[in-house]
Amino acid sequence: MTNARIAQVFEEVAALLAAQEASPYRVRAWRQAAATIAALPRELADVFRDHGRAGLEALPHIGRHLAAVIIELVRTGHAAILDRLRGEVHGADLPLAPDVEPGPPPAHHGLTPPPVALVLATDARYRAAAAADRLPRIAPRRHNPDGAAWLPVLHDERDGWVWTALFSNTARAHALGHTHDWVVVYYHHPDDGDEGHATVVTEHRGPWRGHRVVRGREGECAIHALALGLEPAP
Repeated sequence: MTNARIAQVFEEVAALLAAQEASPYRVRAWRQAAATIAALPRELADVFRDHGRAGLEALPHIGRHLAAVIIELVRTGHAAILDRLRGEVHGADLPLAPDVEPGPPPAHHGLTPPPVALVLATDARYRAAAAADRLPRIAPRRHNPDGAAWLPVLHDERDGWVWTALFSNTARAHALGHTHDWVVVYYHHPDDGDEGHATVVTEHRGPWRGHRVVRGREGECAIHALALGLEPAP
């Protein structure tokens, strides 16, 4: 994974973020990092080998989050964010349907997750904007034989977090008819290398059926609902 290839990946991420109406600040950050990488006299793989993550973070316009993407590219040859923005990979490791089995907890990768209130607020903003057709749409390359651009995507920055939200495009979501119910919310701090994700669904059983819950954090969602004055179903 050469510097030229890494810079190309960063440029493509910037272009896709711009096309999907992410903030100009976020687009500019990726483009500045791409320019830095393209101009470096030494390969990033060698910098990482000799100096670790700290060596990458010390480079201009890189920081913790983009350094994590570089490490992912050096180690695997892939960047999950690029796959996601292209619509190639989405939700392959997400929890199972709530009416099948609970599924694993959301992925945090060492990151302290945001409060469920913020995740649920992002889910609500995403679904409202998608229903009003106010979001750009991408054409997923999986489970999309017609190549239709049907999947709305939200990029947002608020409450100290960077958010991306999409409907789940998994085989299970399609099979169970939940492609417009399950929402996958990705999040990270602007200056943090770690990214996490959570799945928000409509609960189909128990006292909070009919309510939106973060899969794997149902207890926190119940406390949040009670704090809002909501009543569980009998």
